[in-house]
Amino acid sequence: MECNVECTNFHLKSTYFYNVNHLAHFYLAGEDPNLSIGNYIADHVKGNKKDNYSPEIKRGIEMHRSIDHYTDTHPLVRENVGHIKPILGRYSSIALDVIYDYFLANNWNQYSNQNLQEFSNNRYKLLESNYDTLPTNSQHFYHYMIRNNILFNYQFQDRLERVFFGMSTRTKFKSELHRGVEALLANHEVLEQNFSEFFNELKTEFANW
Repeated sequence: MECNVECTNFHLKSTYFYNVNHLAHFYLAGEDPNLSIGNYIADHVKGNKKDNYSPEIKRGIEMHRSIDHYTDTHPLVRENVGHIKPILGRYSSIALDVIYDYFLANNWNQYSNQNLQEFSNNRYKLLESNYDTLPTNSQHFYHYMIRNNILFNYQFQDRLERVFFGMSTRTKFKSELHRGVEALLANHEVLEQNFSEFFNELKTEFANW
């Protein structure tokens, strides 16, 4: 999900914050390498800078932006933001991105026949083989992602604790992001139920991109 209007009004200092739901974007891109690369770099390619890339990668960038718009305007997503906002406040939409990758990782077998670690490794290798194509910020995040095995490890609550704590130290304004797991656990059932319904609709919407 892209940083929405509310979040944009309170800019985050770390560019990494625009890259918190890669697992979902990689999954929706399927096995098309260019769609995957485009989805990965999209948040670091602003406006018409997408025209600097091949038509195939540009299509992935556009797909990412469409996914973000669909997500940010979906009633079930807005409802879930409302559930966690009493705890997390203005950065709730960004926290929900992390939580959604958590749900996707924990329910991976419902969505894919491929082992999650194998899927993750394949995407890491894809980015490595196309490293020079990536914008600088995407290169930086790639190293962080590899070092922490992000795509695989978002399924674990202790990893989420670290992610949320790191995010909370990089906000321009005071935040409650360090309480992300608390917000997840306080609303787990309804968040997961809404995620499941939403993600099935999201899959259908972008199945033939």
